[in-house]
Amino acid sequence: MLDILSARAGRLIDIWYSRLVHRFVNPFFAKGWGDFSVIDFEHDRHALGTWPPEHFDTNLAWQTIHQRTYQGIPYKLLHCEFRYV
Repeated sequence: MLDILSARAGRLIDIWYSRLVHRFVNPFFAKGWGDFSVIDFEHDRHALGTWPPEHFDTNLAWQTIHQRTYQGIPYKLLHCEFRYV
């Protein structure tokens, strides 16, 4: 009985709760995503252009966790561990 009730009322309770909470709590991005004019994209491009740093070991052992497709687009989930010394 409780399963049937929760299955039918669960979505309505979720909607009610989200409306109630978002009405009284400040939104996470109240003023949008931010001011992109203060970001120096040229600096970021230069910093990433010299990636990886010289002290990085680039011979990392990557392991394929799984390889699947999502909506017809293939992807791989890779895993690697390294230590920064």
